[in-house]
Amino acid sequence: MLPKTNYLAFEVLKANNNRISTIHTCIGDCNALTEVDVSSNLLSKLPETMGSLQNLKSLYLSNNGLRALPSALFKMWLQLTTLDLHNTEITVDVLRQVRTSSKCHSVK
Repeated sequence: MLPKTNYLAFEVLKANNNRISTIHTCIGDCNALTEVDVSSNLLSKLPETMGSLQNLKSLYLSNNGLRALPSALFKMWLQLTTLDLHNTEITVDVLRQVRTSSKCHSVK
């Protein structure tokens, strides 16, 4: 495991194709992250603390067992330009519900 002081400054986290089933809540402390790729893993949910990633621009979640996103995620993602949900159980209707509860930008 990396010491906390080292990973807090990471801007990119690429952990795709690793059979990861959970993401630790401390990811919310990594404020420098601009890109997170956890695609093609075994994730079924994301921690609420991911909503603290204010600088996040790209989030790749494809090919996971995700069925929902915590509403806190969109409240803080002001810079988010890429959200890849390909091959997840998340539908446009789910995103609209999250948008309504968090007052984020429109979902098309």
